[in-house]
Amino acid sequence: MDRAWLNTLIVCFWLSSMTWLVWVKVLPPMLVGQPPTYATVVADQRDDQTVQWQLLWDGQPIGSATSDLVHDRDGLIVQTSKVDIRRLPLSKINPLRLGVLSAPPGYSETQLDLRAESRFEIHPLDHELLGFQSKLSTSLLSEPILVRGVIDGTQLQLNVSSGSFNYRTTTFIRPDRPLGDAFSPQMRLPGLRLNQTWTEPIYSPFRSASESLDVVQATVEQEDLVFWNGRVEPTWLVVYRPDPGAGGPRQPRARAWVRRDGLVVQQEVRIVNSWLRFVRLPQSRTAAPTTSPAKPARATGEPPAPAASQVGPP
Repeated sequence: MDRAWLNTLIVCFWLSSMTWLVWVKVLPPMLVGQPPTYATVVADQRDDQTVQWQLLWDGQPIGSATSDLVHDRDGLIVQTSKVDIRRLPLSKINPLRLGVLSAPPGYSETQLDLRAESRFEIHPLDHELLGFQSKLSTSLLSEPILVRGVIDGTQLQLNVSSGSFNYRTTTFIRPDRPLGDAFSPQMRLPGLRLNQTWTEPIYSPFRSASESLDVVQATVEQEDLVFWNGRVEPTWLVVYRPDPGAGGPRQPRARAWVRRDGLVVQQEVRIVNSWLRFVRLPQSRTAAPTTSPAKPARATGEPPAPAASQVGPP
């Protein structure tokens, strides 16, 4: 009798453990889908194309951006972006935690221009990130800030430099997952579902070199409506917050509004205490598809006209 009771207890414990395993580890991916990968993004790309964006800083027009995903002459899949910000008051982003910039006397009255160019190289067969390079030029620096990343297995070898300043570090990365960049807007995020969650590394040049690459948790938090291209579009609101394991406050670092078919309508990133928003221009107003540029990324087309405003949370 005692042994029968023990067997019953063991079976109940096993059943409860399996129930927890299935409920926590197996069902969530089946219910909400897998996180976005380079493979799903590339597969969702109908044709090589160029997308233009209007830039808003705290709701005010401040520049333009161009991004594309193309196959270059070497067979690589290349994602590039170019961002131009004009006449930005330095007081909006001071203090800069770059370690390579210092605010000049009278900085509160200083306005600067920023240009950021990024290039991500993706393997054409396994759709994993091979490496990337980014260049940030400002009117305050005689030398641009250069960021180079090389993927070795699951290790990202990162180098940040500007003039005599140089910083190197190595960190873990999932090469199949898109790497976020404050100045590289995502064009598509297909297959999203409500409450879907994944982790994603994000690089920002407006953080100190030792903290420039951070891991955030992305969550499809809710449905939202955005007025875009002359009509109200239902979208998924994806919010990027610091990883729970990092501790500290979990204020949003970035947000993206994604149409149900995976088209990213607009997105924004927090830079110090301000929001830089990318508003996608309708395809009919963007430049025609082109071949991949030579390194570094190049500009395409004229600065876009103002885009539609958002309906819902800023």
